[in-house]
Amino acid sequence: MAGSCIYHSPCGELVLAACEGRLYACDWQSNGRWEATERRLRRYLSTPWEPAEASVVREAVSQLDAYFEHRSRQFSLPIAFCGTSFQQEIWQVLLALPYGVRCSYADMARRIGRPSSVRAVASAIGANPLSIVVPCHRVLGADGRLAGYAGGREAKQWLLAWESDEKE
Repeated sequence: MAGSCIYHSPCGELVLAACEGRLYACDWQSNGRWEATERRLRRYLSTPWEPAEASVVREAVSQLDAYFEHRSRQFSLPIAFCGTSFQQEIWQVLLALPYGVRCSYADMARRIGRPSSVRAVASAIGANPLSIVVPCHRVLGADGRLAGYAGGREAKQWLLAWESDEKE
């Protein structure tokens, strides 16, 4: 779509999109994921995407490059969440997960004081349109195994290994 930019990461293609000077999407292009995310985001936005050359998109590319070159462990981008208040609460908690630290969906539910809401938490995490920037890849199943990930199991495994310095 016009105004978005494809970022070719080592673990898959991401679509970057900005509006009103903030990054709204850093989402996987694979498996029809971006089309579904774009439809959902458009319900929340009243203005069109900015041109791909927008400064926030350029800055996102620069910060993603630094992340994938092990020069940076966190992002400092102006982002905006397009989701329900519950989803936004979960995404804020994800932002606080340190680089390389993993937790479970149950841990996330406990962190927001709703230990019985594990499925709702998992659903909110699955709807995260700002992959990597809002590190949903750091959340695992209760038994420590990889759970679903919008970018696919291989991308999640790659990112976890990257952050563990296990990646060659």
